[in-house]
Amino acid sequence: MATKIINEVDAYIQAAPELALPHLKAIRQLIQSTVPKAEEYVSYGIPSYKLNGPLIGFGAFKDHISLFMLNGSFLSNPPFDLSKYPQTKSAIHFSYKDKLPSALIKKIIKARLVENIAKEKIKAEKKAKK
Repeated sequence: MATKIINEVDAYIQAAPELALPHLKAIRQLIQSTVPKAEEYVSYGIPSYKLNGPLIGFGAFKDHISLFMLNGSFLSNPPFDLSKYPQTKSAIHFSYKDKLPSALIKKIIKARLVENIAKEKIKAEKKAKK
Protein backbone atom coordinates (compact mmCIF):
# COMPACT_ATOMS: atom_id res chain seq x y z
CA MET A 1 0.00 0.00 0.00
CA ALA A 2 1.35 3.42 -0.96
CA THR A 3 1.68 5.99 1.78
CA LYS A 4 0.63 9.57 1.19
CA ILE A 5 3.04 12.23 2.31
CA ILE A 6 1.19 14.93 4.20
CA ASN A 7 2.78 18.34 3.85
CA GLU A 8 2.10 21.51 5.80
CA VAL A 9 -0.60 22.67 3.37
CA ASP A 10 -2.41 19.33 3.59
CA ALA A 11 -2.28 19.62 7.39
CA TYR A 12 -3.62 23.22 7.25
CA ILE A 13 -6.57 22.14 5.11
CA GLN A 14 -7.30 19.06 7.23
CA ALA A 15 -7.34 21.19 10.40
CA ALA A 16 -9.75 23.77 8.94
CA PRO A 17 -13.42 23.93 9.90
CA GLU A 18 -15.72 21.72 7.81
CA LEU A 19 -17.39 24.81 6.33
CA ALA A 20 -14.08 25.97 4.86
CA LEU A 21 -12.91 22.69 3.33
CA PRO A 22 -14.59 22.92 -0.10
CA HIS A 23 -13.32 26.48 -0.60
CA LEU A 24 -9.79 25.66 0.56
CA LYS A 25 -9.55 22.62 -1.69
CA ALA A 26 -10.98 24.55 -4.64
CA ILE A 27 -8.59 27.50 -4.26
CA ARG A 28 -5.62 25.16 -3.89
CA GLN A 29 -6.63 23.33 -7.07
CA LEU A 30 -7.13 26.63 -8.93
CA ILE A 31 -3.67 27.83 -7.93
CA GLN A 32 -1.99 24.54 -8.80
CA SER A 33 -3.71 24.33 -12.20
CA THR A 34 -3.03 28.00 -13.04
CA VAL A 35 0.65 28.02 -11.99
CA PRO A 36 1.72 24.37 -11.83
CA LYS A 37 5.39 25.33 -11.42
CA ALA A 38 4.71 27.42 -8.31
CA GLU A 39 6.30 26.17 -5.10
CA GLU A 40 3.84 25.45 -2.31
CA TYR A 41 4.80 26.35 1.27
CA VAL A 42 3.36 27.76 4.48
CA SER A 43 4.25 31.31 5.46
CA TYR A 44 2.82 33.30 8.36
CA GLY A 45 0.59 30.30 9.07
CA ILE A 46 -1.14 30.26 5.68
CA PRO A 47 -0.72 28.13 2.55
CA SER A 48 1.31 30.16 0.08
CA TYR A 49 2.87 29.84 -3.36
CA LYS A 50 5.92 31.38 -4.92
CA LEU A 51 7.00 31.68 -8.52
CA ASN A 52 9.37 34.48 -9.44
CA GLY A 53 8.85 35.65 -5.86
CA PRO A 54 5.96 35.38 -3.38
CA LEU A 55 2.81 34.94 -5.47
CA ILE A 56 -0.42 34.16 -3.64
CA GLY A 57 -1.71 32.65 -0.42
CA PHE A 58 -5.01 31.66 1.12
CA GLY A 59 -6.48 31.22 4.57
CA ALA A 60 -9.65 30.12 6.31
CA PHE A 61 -11.45 32.43 8.70
CA LYS A 62 -14.74 32.34 10.61
CA ASP A 63 -17.04 33.56 7.83
CA HIS A 64 -14.82 33.70 4.76
CA ILE A 65 -11.74 32.55 2.95
CA SER A 66 -9.08 35.11 2.14
CA LEU A 67 -6.89 35.20 -0.93
CA PHE A 68 -3.66 36.97 -0.01
CA MET A 69 -1.71 38.87 -2.66
CA LEU A 70 1.61 38.55 -0.76
CA ASN A 71 2.44 42.13 -1.68
CA GLY A 72 1.02 45.39 -0.41
CA SER A 73 0.23 47.09 -3.69
CA PHE A 74 -1.90 44.82 -5.90
CA LEU A 75 -5.25 45.60 -4.29
CA SER A 76 -4.58 49.35 -4.13
CA ASN A 77 -4.77 49.49 -7.93
CA PRO A 78 -5.97 46.15 -9.34
CA PRO A 79 -5.99 45.67 -13.12
CA PHE A 80 -9.71 44.75 -13.02
CA ASP A 81 -12.77 45.45 -10.87
CA LEU A 82 -12.76 43.72 -7.48
CA SER A 83 -15.18 46.11 -5.76
CA LYS A 84 -17.82 43.39 -5.34
CA TYR A 85 -15.68 41.68 -2.70
CA PRO A 86 -14.58 42.87 0.75
CA GLN A 87 -10.86 43.57 0.94
CA THR A 88 -8.01 44.54 3.19
CA LYS A 89 -4.73 46.04 2.05
CA SER A 90 -3.40 42.66 0.96
CA ALA A 91 -6.33 40.23 0.79
CA ILE A 92 -9.68 39.75 -0.86
CA HIS A 93 -12.43 37.88 1.01
CA PHE A 94 -14.89 35.32 -0.33
CA SER A 95 -17.86 34.29 1.81
CA TYR A 96 -18.43 30.60 2.42
CA LYS A 97 -22.06 31.23 1.48
CA ASP A 98 -21.12 32.05 -2.11
CA LYS A 99 -19.65 29.99 -4.90
CA LEU A 100 -15.99 30.85 -5.47
CA PRO A 101 -15.45 33.07 -8.52
CA SER A 102 -13.00 30.66 -10.19
CA ALA A 103 -12.42 32.74 -13.32
CA LEU A 104 -11.68 35.84 -11.23
CA ILE A 105 -9.30 33.94 -8.96
CA LYS A 106 -7.40 32.66 -12.01
CA LYS A 107 -7.18 36.24 -13.35
CA ILE A 108 -5.81 37.42 -10.00
CA ILE A 109 -3.20 34.65 -9.93
CA LYS A 110 -2.10 35.41 -13.50
CA ALA A 111 -1.95 39.15 -12.81
CA ARG A 112 0.19 38.55 -9.72
CA LEU A 113 2.54 36.38 -11.78
CA VAL A 114 2.88 39.15 -14.37
CA GLU A 115 3.79 41.54 -11.53
CA ASN A 116 6.39 39.11 -10.18
CA ILE A 117 7.97 38.59 -13.59
CA ALA A 118 8.13 42.36 -14.15
CA LYS A 119 9.76 42.90 -10.73
CA GLU A 120 12.28 40.16 -11.42
CA LYS A 121 13.13 41.73 -14.78
CA ILE A 122 13.70 45.13 -13.18
CA LYS A 123 15.95 43.55 -10.53
CA ALA A 124 17.98 41.78 -13.24
CA GLU A 125 18.36 45.01 -15.24
CA LYS A 126 19.54 46.92 -12.14
CA LYS A 127 22.00 44.17 -11.32
CA ALA A 128 23.33 44.15 -14.91
CA LYS A 129 24.01 47.92 -14.71
CA LYS A 130 26.22 47.54 -11.63
